[in-house]
Amino acid sequence: MAKISKEEKEANFQKYNQIILDIFFESGWHCVTYDNIAKVAGVRKSTLQGYYESNKEFAHALRGKVFPIFAEQLDFSSKEALTESWHKALSVKRFRYILNMLIANSTLPEPSDMTVNGMSNLIKMVDGHFPGEGREVVEGLLGKTILTLLDV
Repeated sequence: MAKISKEEKEANFQKYNQIILDIFFESGWHCVTYDNIAKVAGVRKSTLQGYYESNKEFAHALRGKVFPIFAEQLDFSSKEALTESWHKALSVKRFRYILNMLIANSTLPEPSDMTVNGMSNLIKMVDGHFPGEGREVVEGLLGKTILTLLDV
């Protein structure tokens, strides 16, 4: 098999990262698998393993791309507007997939740094608009999210 250049490897890596992002936003984190990425990319799983040693590394493709999409759904003009925009955003597939990933990852014995940082950034963002209330507001939003999604 012919060896590829550093430039080709980087181009492939960027292509695979975009595929990961596309799968995530189209179907959710649970569908970001070696099999699905390989199928879309038209390569073997073993090829992908040369780029991602474990499926945990797929999350790096989302770095810096997810939080802005999440935050753009939110209205920080008042706490009521934030709650209303959050509730409305729950009907937006991308927003729900991001929340699903954050919540699911938060329940793991060792949540990823990206999840911890994402939640911390969300609290800081809310705190920037409502000083001293970020954590409390986010706790309320996450609690309402779970109850809303469960239709309880």
